[in-house]
Amino acid sequence: MDKLATIRKDALEGVEYEVDEYGNETGIFYDQNGNRIKPWHSLIYETLGGFPPPGEWIAIDCGANIGELTQSFLKQGGLVYAFEPNKAAYEYLHKRAVNLPQVKCYNKAVSDKSGTMKLYMHKKLKGVEYRHRKEDEQTFLDHVNFSQGCSLKFDKRNVDEDHYQEVECIRLCSFIQKIMNDPTLPDIFLLKIDVEGAESQVLSCIEFFENTKLILIEIVVDDNFNNNDDVVSKLKSMGFTHIKNTSKNNQLWSR
Repeated sequence: MDKLATIRKDALEGVEYEVDEYGNETGIFYDQNGNRIKPWHSLIYETLGGFPPPGEWIAIDCGANIGELTQSFLKQGGLVYAFEPNKAAYEYLHKRAVNLPQVKCYNKAVSDKSGTMKLYMHKKLKGVEYRHRKEDEQTFLDHVNFSQGCSLKFDKRNVDEDHYQEVECIRLCSFIQKIMNDPTLPDIFLLKIDVEGAESQVLSCIEFFENTKLILIEIVVDDNFNNNDDVVSKLKSMGFTHIKNTSKNNQLWSR
């Protein structure tokens, strides 16, 4: 999988990674605007003093992609439920999570309703149909590398409305309710939402986030869906406070 990691990292133009005196990356990077960005877990230690004991908290990863944050949540001791609708990204995510009982992966989208929906592909994939890694590695890698731009919204600027995958979508509220009703499961400590324009819909069930302490969410600076005001309003109505941007378009909120 190193080939994929290299491709993804090299694609981040203008991003510089901080290294220590021994040449090892610290996890801190400088974005395209020169901002020094700390890892999200460092901010959690600064804000809340750390995480609950291992195995005593849940992270829900909506839009897990290839599982970078899924792996990070796992390392911090969380039980992780990871949702990723894109076939290529999910194939990669699932392979990384195989044999890890603390992680449950779902090849599904999340929103405010259940059913079959269209997941629109990035314009860069026009005419390139998905193939499993074993069938065509380069096509697979192309789909993974442009998977973060896919969206349930056909009018997202970088997607092709004529090129899509039909995916299963679940109502996140119903899923969370099942977790809350299970006495054997701990509280949902952290919710991560990166769903390419559907963030407001995911937050529609605000009554189910009563025990959630942290929300890591994508709030895109270039807001072509006019979602930001609604997303921020919902977060504030639940008592969350903006702590800091963890990158250009991602914010950490806490209460």
